[in-house]
Amino acid sequence: MKHDPEKAAASYLFGAMRRRRRARFERHIVECEDCWQEVQLGRAGRSVSESGRELAPQEIREQVRALIAATPLP
Repeated sequence: MKHDPEKAAASYLFGAMRRRRRARFERHIVECEDCWQEVQLGRAGRSVSESGRELAPQEIREQVRALIAATPLP
C-alpha cells in the first residue's frame, strides 16, 4: 500500500478523518510501523508544545478581550 504516513497521521491527530476512515487507519497503524511512528511523534510533539504554553496575565487577557469586543466586524 502506497501512502504518506506523515499526512495520514496529521489528519488522524487533527481529527480531520471521517469516522470510517479513522477506523480503517486505526486498524492500519497496528501493522504499519511508519504510520505508528508518525502518530507517536505527533503526540509527543503536541505534548511538548502544550507543556511550554503559558497563560497571559489576567489584566492582559481582559485588555485583549475588550479590544476584540470593540473591533467592528468587516
